[in-house]
Amino acid sequence: MGNEHGLKEGFSFFEHTADLGFEVVAKNLDNAYSISGKAMFSAMVDLEEVGSDIEESFEIESENLKSLLYDFLDHLIFLRDYKNAVFKEFDVKVGQKKGKESLTLKCSVKGSSLEGIEGSEVKAITYNDMVFEEKDGGYFVRAVMDM
Repeated sequence: MGNEHGLKEGFSFFEHTADLGFEVVAKNLDNAYSISGKAMFSAMVDLEEVGSDIEESFEIESENLKSLLYDFLDHLIFLRDYKNAVFKEFDVKVGQKKGKESLTLKCSVKGSSLEGIEGSEVKAITYNDMVFEEKDGGYFVRAVMDM
């Protein structure tokens, strides 16, 4: 029967000059972020080769959905470099702090060391071409990665 909104969740890639972009369709806010994380790491490595022996958790805060996505993906790139690891599981919870207009994102990720895994490097995320919008009862995300 499909999900309640008839949306097919997932991601796809598109070429963007010297870069690579991805588009995500998700049925809820948390999934929009977790699928975006998965899409970004899928552009770097074959996720089938990634284990789940490294776990990290973090929390970020930002003023809107788009900047929260940028900060989220940027932090994942930082974690990749800092831990020399890639991630394939993303447990994301988006919310708001009481009395604040800004949004918070709590995330725990699972992955494994980059040792022995062939892949490409995402250097950065491009903010200008980023899209984050509600669409068809779900969310649509577009992001471009500097490879």
